[in-house]
Amino acid sequence: MNMPISDIDRRALETQSFTLEQLMFAVNKKEHLASHTLDTYFPLQNGSHKDVKQYVVYFRHIMAFFENGSHCGLENARQFKGYLGQSERPAAILLKQDNMHVEVILNEKASSNGEPRLAFPEERTFMTASGDDYTI
Repeated sequence: MNMPISDIDRRALETQSFTLEQLMFAVNKKEHLASHTLDTYFPLQNGSHKDVKQYVVYFRHIMAFFENGSHCGLENARQFKGYLGQSERPAAILLKQDNMHVEVILNEKASSNGEPRLAFPEERTFMTASGDDYTI
């Protein structure tokens, strides 16, 4: 039986569109804690982004280190796309959910409450974990 592709993929597209709208709202809402948004759309394998003391680019992954010395990566490692700065202490990391990039600004001046700041990256070039350029 031949079914139009619009009938087959409509639900998937509606779900993806809704998720993107929620993510856009969360990033644009300045008083919202960044760690909550990161936990919702870019969860870690263990723990919460609010407890992370340092992010490190390790081979082709972003690793989150906690105060007790434990560490983990993203639940979906493919969401990590690139970083700015040094791999041992990146100034920003680039994550991707569906077709939307989110820049997580990590430097100490990012926010007054110690939370990372989220932004939609403007046109710029990030470095991938493999050393290649990743341009948005």
